[in-house]
Amino acid sequence: MKKYSFIIITILLITTCSEPGASDLEQAKLLMTGDSLTMADTARAIEHLTLAAESGNAEAMYRLAYYCQYGIGTEKNSEQAMNWYRRSAEAGSHQAQNKMGMVYYTGSGTGQDYGSAREWFIKSARGGNDQAQYMLGKIYSAGEGIEPDTARAVKWLKKVSGAAIPTRNSCSENCSMNVRIIRKTSKKPVTGSKKAPTRGWGMRRNCLNK
Repeated sequence: MKKYSFIIITILLITTCSEPGASDLEQAKLLMTGDSLTMADTARAIEHLTLAAESGNAEAMYRLAYYCQYGIGTEKNSEQAMNWYRRSAEAGSHQAQNKMGMVYYTGSGTGQDYGSAREWFIKSARGGNDQAQYMLGKIYSAGEGIEPDTARAVKWLKKVSGAAIPTRNSCSENCSMNVRIIRKTSKKPVTGSKKAPTRGWGMRRNCLNK
């Protein structure tokens, strides 16, 4: 039994370490928060995170972009943040893909482009990102940069977990309309979910450090 346990643990370690920059990424996470044995050191954390990002690790790229955007452990640098967000998105990070979608949707730091926003949202939504799925529902429902398509709007809104659907108090008129569409067309009403969305509405520092 011990022999099989050792083999399983070895396989897991090999799998984890096979991802580019995995070791530096884990070290960065530890240094960012610290624990009973390790003092928090954001400067060193950024160094390890940069190494992981430069080696092609998509998650490290996303975290580094986030820290550059908000000046956590490093100086704020919007241009550098956008560069890492884009590289992370191109490397397959669904969070970064959603971020790029929001950048083009709002026109923040670039020209507003609903077509590009929709393309990034689709990539992110296919990976299970709740916000990207909701934004696609909103875009197709309101006809933003495309002809309104209720069927597609419902398709994406039905994928959104109940916990990710904004309340009436926190959303616009179009948002309320989208929620009504899915509730009306779904066989089962959309209700709150016990399971929180695995990816969602942006990250705070504590979320990044999990």
